Amino acid sequence: MVEAAADEELHELAAGRLRKIEQRYTSGRRAIVELLAAAGRPVSIADIADLRPDLARSSAYRHLMDLQLAGVVRRLSADDEFARFELAEDLTEHHHHLLCVDCGAVIDVSPSRTLERAIGRALSELAAAEGFEVSSHRLDALGVCRDCH
Repeated sequence: MVEAAADEELHELAAGRLRKIEQRYTSGRRAIVELLAAAGRPVSIADIADLRPDLARSSAYRHLMDLQLAGVVRRLSADDEFARFELAEDLTEHHHHLLCVDCGAVIDVSPSRTLERAIGRALSELAAAEGFEVSSHRLDALGVCRDCH
């Protein structure tokens, strides 16, 4: 029952964000949100096509762009060739990414609290030098994955 409540809360948040940009939470957009929530990892358009063959790639891509514009989805890419999509971090949990520039793989990583605090301190120091106040951060490291290395 708790999972169903969490799912419904996710859908209410998505619908609300879409309303703010004057868009509707259609069944296709809902299907994309459900797929991303269930996947638990960033997915590509090809992954979506494999998991939801009933959803045309062009429709899936349009839904992803609208959901991204509304702040429901985040696009990840090592370059323009390899795009992956996941739910926005504020709808899930804080994490970082390792992005392979060869094959486009995206690896979710959750650093230790010690490392996360060190990253926060370093960013605050850099930002303070510019008179900038950091409210959150995302770290995407580019490199080559184990399979491509």
